[in-house]
Amino acid sequence: MRELQEQTKKQSKLRHLLILLARLGLLSCLVLAFAQPFFEKDRDSVTAGPKALSIYLDNSFSMGAQKETYPC
Repeated sequence: MRELQEQTKKQSKLRHLLILLARLGLLSCLVLAFAQPFFEKDRDSVTAGPKALSIYLDNSFSMGAQKETYPC
């Protein structure tokens, strides 16, 4: 009877450990999915160097003109 209880305890501990590992794995998969990591397939194909960002603001007179509407 005592052996059966010890075996049941060991199985219960193992089951709880496996459930914990599965939950941690699922949690890490969710974190990676929402983080959207980027893995480079080939480092040579990616051009290295600074990237430029340009923003053009048109402050000319024509941008301030209002459109005239003509009746048809």
